[in-house]
Amino acid sequence: MKNPLVKVLQVAIAALVCLSCELSTTPGNTTPEPDDGTRRTTIVFNNPTEFRAEVFSLPKRDPESKIAEVKANAKSPIVSFNPQPSGYYFYPRYFVSVEGITIPVDSPANGFEAVVKENISNPINIPSLTSSAYLTQDVYLKLSNQGNSAIRLSRASIVIKDIDNEEAINSGNTGTFLVSPGKSDQYRVLIGSENFPFPEFDLEAGTVYTINFTSSVQKTGEVPIVLANASSSEGNGTTYLSVSNSSGSLIRLEDTGKTVIKDIYGNTSIYDRDAGTYLVSSGSSRQYKVYVNYYSRYLELPQFTMERGKTYYIEVGSSKIAFIRSE
Repeated sequence: MKNPLVKVLQVAIAALVCLSCELSTTPGNTTPEPDDGTRRTTIVFNNPTEFRAEVFSLPKRDPESKIAEVKANAKSPIVSFNPQPSGYYFYPRYFVSVEGITIPVDSPANGFEAVVKENISNPINIPSLTSSAYLTQDVYLKLSNQGNSAIRLSRASIVIKDIDNEEAINSGNTGTFLVSPGKSDQYRVLIGSENFPFPEFDLEAGTVYTINFTSSVQKTGEVPIVLANASSSEGNGTTYLSVSNSSGSLIRLEDTGKTVIKDIYGNTSIYDRDAGTYLVSSGSSRQYKVYVNYYSRYLELPQFTMERGKTYYIEVGSSKIAFIRSE
């Protein structure tokens, strides 16, 4: 008779083998994780377009897979990465403005491939946004309240929130709503218990509709979301600090309260001959300092003012920090 413990171990081993097979056959990229520091390299994305862009490692383009943000007609901060000599797929997202609405555009939808070589700074060009078709299949309603009371938008009996998560539009204000293609008559403007129907028209995919409300609902315009109607939609004023390490030691960035700052990947340290990019607060550079592990000492950043919407580049040596540039 078999030992029960042996049988349990056999079942556990079989389950692990199955899990390993499943993971090994899952397609697609995963965000590269830091290794022991011996095979890290760097990449810099070049955005040749007039539109702000973000680059992701997965086609679903979720926050956890974001690699970099790149301003219009600019280069990204230095990004630490694992070498990918066989090629790696990157997935860009552009932000365009149509009728004053910032609209995300995932193009090309299937991403683009680039080789990431070891021990060099890899320049990677983001493909230009050159679509002649609709940039998105979404439908936007710009609802302007020119009446005297706050209004709400409803579909059937459900009140809809706008893209800023607001439910009511005060007099003199405008709300922007992301809606589905279909018939307009499923929507109503509400004032208390009163409701005002939309005029009948088709809500077509890839279009911005302008709607005015006074004492009734009027459609005043429609604009296709195509490249010809798109203008630049620059970033949200975030500030980045790009840190290159040539100190011969592991380093970390801290604030004046000795709180360790994580980079945009969640890493707390930078290996020698590597780099990290941090989302920081605008203001004096002296609100941050660098701890050099090997020498057990802190280095102060050079004095400069960090402005919103800019990226600042510094290089950490063994005894001092050099300011490189800002852009």
